[in-house]
Amino acid sequence: MKLSHFFSILDQYLSYKVQSGSSSGKTTIGDKVRTYLNAFISPSTSENPIDDLKDDFCRKIFNGSEQLPSKYASFIKANIDFVTFETFCDDLSIDARMGMISQFASSNFDIDIDNFEQGITGVLDTILYYIINVPPSTSIRGSTFLGGNKVLIGGKTVDLLPELMPTDKIELSEVPYIDALLRVYSQSEKNGPISIDDLKTMHPRYTKHFKVQRENYFSAESVLHQIRDIYVDGELEFNNAKSEALSGIETTILEVCKNALERVDNTMKHVTVVSFSKSYLMRDNNGLIGPKEKQGMVHMLVNDGKIEWVVDYDTDI
Repeated sequence: MKLSHFFSILDQYLSYKVQSGSSSGKTTIGDKVRTYLNAFISPSTSENPIDDLKDDFCRKIFNGSEQLPSKYASFIKANIDFVTFETFCDDLSIDARMGMISQFASSNFDIDIDNFEQGITGVLDTILYYIINVPPSTSIRGSTFLGGNKVLIGGKTVDLLPELMPTDKIELSEVPYIDALLRVYSQSEKNGPISIDDLKTMHPRYTKHFKVQRENYFSAESVLHQIRDIYVDGELEFNNAKSEALSGIETTILEVCKNALERVDNTMKHVTVVSFSKSYLMRDNNGLIGPKEKQGMVHMLVNDGKIEWVVDYDTDI
């Protein structure tokens, strides 16, 4: 997550906490940026340089056209305190808290009511870590991936975000590909519409198949989550890989099959052996993309509306 995105979430729910710092009484973007950053800094800190940030520069930080300088990020990180944020948002309603949790979840940050203040402070701490350790405009093509969620950038070893793991809760981003899989299972068993709970009463293969597909999806999402916001071209390279995956499996998807489940399985087998040549992510020594990530990209393509599993020209429908 970029700092500008972080600010936008705070601003949707906490703007009422911002007070004007000018004699005019008008609240400025500078007031917001200084207020939101100070909401995480221990009050015992002396000589706070955040208060000296000028309105014009704060505006650029807020909209993402400039990055917070490393020296300010280092200061905040060294003095970050979730208790300060807890006090700052002590009157925030449950509905507002749930709204913020949902916003952070869309960027794959797992926050709940019980760890609300700690979780959001942790998100900011992560953002500051990358501001300090990854220079602006860093390209993924200048990095060496070392394995173990570590990458070498400009001679410095940097930790990537932890890998994402599926939980019992279905994330909003999963709904399209999961709905598509449920249609596949329903067709295979010649049932009407089914839910995830219905899988428990069906052949055990479906439960296991569903579990594996979710794991694959999260493996792919993990890579995107790790590179999207620290590299200027991270998402572009990932999308290039997805495009290559689609090109490599299109003929497999169009083949006449027994049913949609056979199409899914054939596609998942084939995508693991597709030759990728354009995306930097697919280089053998990167260690980022393996069979599970390739298969997870297929589900992302379903989410994008690029793949349809159930068709009317199969032989056993």
